[in-house]
Amino acid sequence: MVKSIMNGSDNEYRLTDEDIKRINEIAKEKFESWQWNYGKSPKFNITKTGRFDGGKVEFKLDVNKGIIESCSLYGDFFGNVDVSKLCDALTGCEYNRESVKAELEKQQKEHTFHNISFDELIDVIC
Repeated sequence: MVKSIMNGSDNEYRLTDEDIKRINEIAKEKFESWQWNYGKSPKFNITKTGRFDGGKVEFKLDVNKGIIESCSLYGDFFGNVDVSKLCDALTGCEYNRESVKAELEKQQKEHTFHNISFDELIDVIC
């Protein structure tokens, strides 16, 4: 492969600062993007669990092409939580921290967990 890239030469090629800069740009543009990591991913399911002073929360998510298709919430937590409404709110949401956080912020006044912070909840999901 190296000989092919180097047109048959056995000489050693050292990456220049410009080469390294371009490699990092390509890596950031492609491999750090949501589309690459989740948008093109096959359907998967994931279970995320957290144990807190306020109890245990467990989210079961079905994700397809980076979109949450279904969500279930289980646990022994206390609070003012309508589990079905909260899960419905996450259904259709992109599976990334920013989108989940934005959706939970809309629901935050209606759904509160005793002794489980908003950020802890997001950490469990994402």
